[in-house]
Amino acid sequence: MKLSYKQMYRRTFNGKIRLTYQKMKGRVKGNNETRERTKKLYVGKSICSKEDFIKWSKTDPCFLKLFKRWKKSGFKLINSPSIDRIDSSKGYKLNNIRWISNSENCYLGAKNHHTSK
Repeated sequence: MKLSYKQMYRRTFNGKIRLTYQKMKGRVKGNNETRERTKKLYVGKSICSKEDFIKWSKTDPCFLKLFKRWKKSGFKLINSPSIDRIDSSKGYKLNNIRWISNSENCYLGAKNHHTSK
């Protein structure tokens, strides 16, 4: 299957960072979420500037390591770099976010979902 230009860009270093920021911004504005429970986790939360996020990500050792592993795996979703809010009650500020693998983020989300019931 041949990838479109947009799909290929999303697999680049800059593309992954910019797409992640775009998704974060969509969440806090309520554009990405349809379930009420999920909206409560994101909508209205604070977010760092795009410039600060890009600068931080490009120098973050965890992102660099995760991006290399994701690329080496053939861009498998499970290995994709993902943003985690350390404290889910707070927004996407640089002192509250970290890069982790998609699989780890899914695990943490499921764990938190089950413990918050």
